[in-house]
Amino acid sequence: MKVRLDKLMREALESHPKARLIKEIQKNNVKGYSKLSKPGLIELMMNDRNKSKFKYIKHARLEKAEAAQVAESDAKKKKIKVKRKK
Repeated sequence: MKVRLDKLMREALESHPKARLIKEIQKNNVKGYSKLSKPGLIELMMNDRNKSKFKYIKHARLEKAEAAQVAESDAKKKKIKVKRKK
């Protein structure tokens, strides 16, 4: 089970660009990332000391889909409000 979760987390991290990974590392005050490549950043994020800091990161495709869904529901709410005002 743990191996599967690690694999899913690694896939989620690999789906993001290097710049996004760096921002997340900076946000969580992790040191020692400045000269690392993308695979090195992922290893840093996956080590036992730091793994719990990055569990909230989802696969990039899921984040885009969720953002689109939120935008769609917001648009629907606005249309409903407009109809009720008339």
